[in-house]
Amino acid sequence: MSARTALNQISAHPDIATVNFLIPPDLLYRCAMITAQNLNWKVSFRDLAAQIFEAKTSVRSLHNNLDTVFRIRDAGEGGSSIDIRSASAHTFLDGGLNAYVIKRFMTALRSTLADRRNVEYC
Repeated sequence: MSARTALNQISAHPDIATVNFLIPPDLLYRCAMITAQNLNWKVSFRDLAAQIFEAKTSVRSLHNNLDTVFRIRDAGEGGSSIDIRSASAHTFLDGGLNAYVIKRFMTALRSTLADRRNVEYC
């Protein structure tokens, strides 16, 4: 997946809320990447300069593969935001699976952030 494709997926769903954090964007990017890896998601694309990465996950019981794109942005005043979009590989209707995967990731990310030993480490 190219950076352009990733940006197109993000802009395709403007109604999904952006989540803000009071940490610098580079730290949020590292923590989000670590969270995806801890969930055993395969990171298939990353662009550190644009602070975008794509991770693939599967729901084995449903035989469904999901592509998830993450974009971190500077929110000013030392804060940052994360946009997450998920798409099923073979269908437009997912029955809420993509929303479930995003919520699961956000829960794990919040746990990763809470478990950090200091503000500069993830």
